[in-house]
Amino acid sequence: LQQLRVRMGISSGVDACLHKNIPAQAGLGGGSSDAAAALVGGQLLWTGAYDAGLASELASRLGSDLNFFLEGGGPNSWTAFCSGRGEVVEPLQWESDLVWLIVHPPLGCSTKDVFQLLQSDKNAWTGQPSPARAFCEQWLQPGSSWQGEGIRNRLQESAVRLNPWIDRIVNWLAAQAEVLGCGMTGSGSACFGVLQTAEHAKRISDKICGQWDVRTYVTKQWRQPAIAHQLNAP
Repeated sequence: LQQLRVRMGISSGVDACLHKNIPAQAGLGGGSSDAAAALVGGQLLWTGAYDAGLASELASRLGSDLNFFLEGGGPNSWTAFCSGRGEVVEPLQWESDLVWLIVHPPLGCSTKDVFQLLQSDKNAWTGQPSPARAFCEQWLQPGSSWQGEGIRNRLQESAVRLNPWIDRIVNWLAAQAEVLGCGMTGSGSACFGVLQTAEHAKRISDKICGQWDVRTYVTKQWRQPAIAHQLNAP
C-alpha cells in the first residue's frame, strides 16, 4: 500500500486488518494474493476507481506472481501460463474435475532462502529446463486424459535441502496408488497430490494425518472471479 500511495500521490493513509487462512511460508501464494488485493482495494478506497495498468505495473515490481492474481483468471477457471519472472501472464482455459490434496508440514520455507540457494546451485547445474509450454499444451487438448504426469518444480531440489519434510511428504504421496501426480507448491513448504475424486483425497488425507503432524486441505480448481470483480471495481 505504501508504494501505491506514493505512486498515486496520495497523502492520506489507511488502516488494514488482515485475516489469514492460507498458511505463511507454504508456497501457496497467500502473501502475493494479499498484496494483489491491496493494490485493487487501495485504489478503490483512495479514488473510487481501479486502474488495471497501474496495478499490473506495481505488481511486477513487488513480486513475481502478483500479476497472476490480477490477470490469471478466465471465464471458467484460474489457470495461466506465466513467463518472464512469472509476471507475464497468459490466461488459459482448462476446466478440470481433478481434486488437489494440499499437505502443509510443520516447518515452513523462506522464499528468499530457497531462491538464494537455487541461484548458487545454477552455477553447477547442467540439466535442461522443463518444456513448460509443451506441458501446458498436452493437458489443454480437448478430451485430454492428463493424469498428473510431467509435474516439475525447479525450486523443489533447493527447498528440500532446507526442509526435509518436503522430500518426505512427496515421496509418501508418490507411493500412494490413488495419487495421479505430486510435487511441491511454489517455493514450499506445502506439497500436493492430484486425485480423481474428493473421496480418494479424503482417504489419503486421513492416512497422512494419522502418520505425521501435518495440516491438509482438499480442494478443486478455483473458479471465482478476479479480485477486481470481487471488490466491484468499476
